[in-house]
Amino acid sequence: MRVCTPILLNCDYCFTLDLIYYNTIMNVLAGLTPASTPYIWITDKFGNQYSDQVTVNANGSFDIEVANYPDGLFSEGNGWFDLFVSSDVDGLTIVPMVFYDHFNCVKFKTTCP
Repeated sequence: MRVCTPILLNCDYCFTLDLIYYNTIMNVLAGLTPASTPYIWITDKFGNQYSDQVTVNANGSFDIEVANYPDGLFSEGNGWFDLFVSSDVDGLTIVPMVFYDHFNCVKFKTTCP
């Protein structure tokens, strides 16, 4: 994980998710190419942005490793987060996530299991 200078993303049409917050991982079923290793970018409600490299599972999902982020960041009630995926470490090449359509970004909040 690295803390970044926020990348401004034109996210005028986002998909929203409730992610189940576990102490170690949160899984995002995003329809990505299996076995790929993209970078995810997460922006909190204060504009702080974090990035991490993930490995996409066989079903097109990836795990957000909670330990790679500041303690308590994803606690329930911390508001909405923006998430986008990039094929490069600089966040310049957006990889669309597929839910029922293609989305360049997702808004998510966390819920307890």
